[in-house]
Amino acid sequence: MVHYPLYTHNLSLVGVCVKRIGKQACSSGGGGGGGGDPIRQFTSWDDINPGETVVINGEVKFADYTANLQTGVATIGTTQITAAEVKLTYENNGNLERVDIDAGGASVDFDENQGDDIDLVLRFGNLVGGAVSANGEEVGLWAEPVGLGFNYQTFGVWFTGLGTGAGIAAVGSFGAKTANVPTVGTVTYNGGAAGFALDAAGIPYLVVSDSEVVVNFPNETFTFATTGSAIDNLNDANELDFVPESGLNLSGGGSLSGNSLQGNVSAVFDMSGTLDGSVYGVNGSEVGGLFELSGPAGLYVGSFGAVD
Repeated sequence: MVHYPLYTHNLSLVGVCVKRIGKQACSSGGGGGGGGDPIRQFTSWDDINPGETVVINGEVKFADYTANLQTGVATIGTTQITAAEVKLTYENNGNLERVDIDAGGASVDFDENQGDDIDLVLRFGNLVGGAVSANGEEVGLWAEPVGLGFNYQTFGVWFTGLGTGAGIAAVGSFGAKTANVPTVGTVTYNGGAAGFALDAAGIPYLVVSDSEVVVNFPNETFTFATTGSAIDNLNDANELDFVPESGLNLSGGGSLSGNSLQGNVSAVFDMSGTLDGSVYGVNGSEVGGLFELSGPAGLYVGSFGAVD
């Protein structure tokens, strides 16, 4: 069993600021006063400056759930997909102080000024952003661009109502979509994936994986795969104890239309479903999106991102 703390205070890794998404430099000045500049549309992580607020557009897939607090068995409603945005507010020293996801019924707002914790955790050598509400009922994890090499996107998974018996489980993909899609070449993208799963017995899990997407631009086709999948039982939301689960490794593929990816995906376990994604960044340097699978083995809903 591999143990990863859900969040770590005062963590500093590879010389970058803690408690932020992006690559902006730290300053030595005071830490307060985030959000003083006008809200600005996200273009890339390199363009973010300390003390400002940026908005990233994306898509979110979510579902209501109920859980028996004695047995740990959960039931989940029909998934929904919605356009969404995440608003990131930075302090003057470059630290991230607020993550406000506006996604209709799946909205969540992590704000350090309200007692929530926003920090970084370390998984398999990559930086992963994490947030926990002051009451412990809302938890979010997202891809930290510095760790994965992203400049134009992020993806993540979050939950509300943990420990109460009812809430929302959600995944999202956010970024700056490519305006000019490449027309030549085959590109291999590597990154990660994260989502939530419910097994045939109704036990809920957090799932993390590595991802690979190969896009043949002239043929307008792609393949998709995840490997190294690991799961954490969500009935113990206070810590992340991941164990390998190759049954949730995925494979599939589909077609490219403009900057959109659409295809089918299946798991080693008896589940199958669909994938919807986007090409992100200058010259199509990144891809990301959402997927959903179901079958006799259960349900798996996830998000992914990868960079060339």
